[in-house]
Amino acid sequence: MILYCVTVTVDAEIAKDWRDWMEDVHIPQVLDTGYFDAYTLARVLDPQDECEQITFEIHYRTGSVDRLKRYEDKAADALRTEHTERYNGRFKASRRVLQGL
Repeated sequence: MILYCVTVTVDAEIAKDWRDWMEDVHIPQVLDTGYFDAYTLARVLDPQDECEQITFEIHYRTGSVDRLKRYEDKAADALRTEHTERYNGRFKASRRVLQGL
């Protein structure tokens, strides 16, 4: 199992809108690509951010690095662009890939 982990820190004042949009629009679009089998969305509690920001992590599960690479090649750019246009200047994001043991 491969975990594609996306960490996103958003301004606290948009956190509810961001979370709602992620759950209702963005994450379903990512899953609809067919490259991921499931996901987990969580709010980071420790370490805590500054009071003006909230950090979330999304872990997308896929069966292979090859599927993840196909997602990156074929679908990721358009989905990231939509997110950036909606929340431009109000978030920071980072990504990492883990292998489940």
